[in-house]
Amino acid sequence: MAAPLSGNALIAQSGGPTAVINAQAYGLIRELRNHKCIKHIYGADNGILGVLHEELFDLGNEHEAVLSGLQWTPAAAIGSCRYRVKEADYDRILSVFDAHDIRYFFYIGGNDSADTALQVFQLAQQKGYPIRVLGVMKTIDNDLVGTDHCPGYGSAAKYLATLVREAWLDAQAMATQHQVVLIEAMGRHAGWLAAAAAAARRTENDAPHAILLPERPLKMHRFLVHLEDLLARHKVVLLVVSEGIRDPNNQLYAELQRGGGSLRQDAFGHKQLGGAAAYLRDEIERHLSIQGTAIAPWWQGSLKDAVRARFNLPGTSQRNAGHFMSKTDRDEAVFLGEAAARFAVLEGASGYTVGFKPRENFQDPYEARPCLIDLKMVANQTRYLEDRFISADGYFVTQQFLDYVRPLLQGRVEIPEDEFGLPNYVKLKKFPLPKKLPPWHGS
Repeated sequence: MAAPLSGNALIAQSGGPTAVINAQAYGLIRELRNHKCIKHIYGADNGILGVLHEELFDLGNEHEAVLSGLQWTPAAAIGSCRYRVKEADYDRILSVFDAHDIRYFFYIGGNDSADTALQVFQLAQQKGYPIRVLGVMKTIDNDLVGTDHCPGYGSAAKYLATLVREAWLDAQAMATQHQVVLIEAMGRHAGWLAAAAAAARRTENDAPHAILLPERPLKMHRFLVHLEDLLARHKVVLLVVSEGIRDPNNQLYAELQRGGGSLRQDAFGHKQLGGAAAYLRDEIERHLSIQGTAIAPWWQGSLKDAVRARFNLPGTSQRNAGHFMSKTDRDEAVFLGEAAARFAVLEGASGYTVGFKPRENFQDPYEARPCLIDLKMVANQTRYLEDRFISADGYFVTQQFLDYVRPLLQGRVEIPEDEFGLPNYVKLKKFPLPKKLPPWHGS
């Protein structure tokens, strides 16, 4: 065990929110309170930008009921951002830390956030500033290297699979009107979230009938032939489309939907996706006709009519649907936050992010075990959906993937309701700390 540092702890959040990112913060707060070396627990409003602007607040001033409510409140209550730290920012970061006696810095985020945490860790080492820096893994994309899974993924997966099952019931009820339903899932580079929709299928005839993954380039002609076969066997076909699917030339279908024009990018160079399902809808209606479908005997128009297709865009609801968060996901989020605090205070860990040890056998009793992962392994890296989890034809997942994902979706979190019967989420007051430094005007 390492000797603890005496001073204040700072918690910040970064990147896209999740249903359980606040539960991770709650776990950190709950455990940090157990250690006398921690004088105060602060939050940085809007991630590393809050540090640069010296916009810090004392989480100890928040009402206890509000802090407890972080366990079931989605999105980033402390405040998130997407900002790439520059060399010109380094001195400012350490100046803010020193001014407020920050000795522990916890950055809850994904692979870009791991890059930020890594830079802060390396900077502190170079300057000889005593601080322990830990990332705390989160992302609905489940694409972080070194971990079995990421907090936030289980809840998003549960929500998407439920949405698919409900959309399938709706589509069947209208089986004489439309034939193809496309649901676009988030996932810029990796298909983990789209793949989880497979949990909705209970029989071979149930949806989803195919899942289109970024890991497999989509050859349009081959896809349309496959879809024709599905339409010949089913009145209605439901497809899950990952927003990051590409053609064999590595061109995003989201870009093709916009006439090949460039997509808006964030500070880390990530393109703002959306449009893949719309592009496929147009291609389906352009190339397929009613005459080859199982619905042909019921069709009231010409058999040469185009197959009708429609798409649903759950969008950011996939990451902020707190009303349907997985209890397993929520409980593990709190657990991981607590583990991160212990790793930093008791073991002196710094320069790592905290995730879950990968499982070796998905048939064994399920257990999530926190572990330390070097930030260098995670920063700006992507963990793709593994080949063993993708079916041979590339249009679905394997039983091994279903065994992997099943325990992550289990349970429901009971959320208090307000007078209208809506989820009673909480909001931090964020009483600001007095600023001690001149204003920061950016780099």
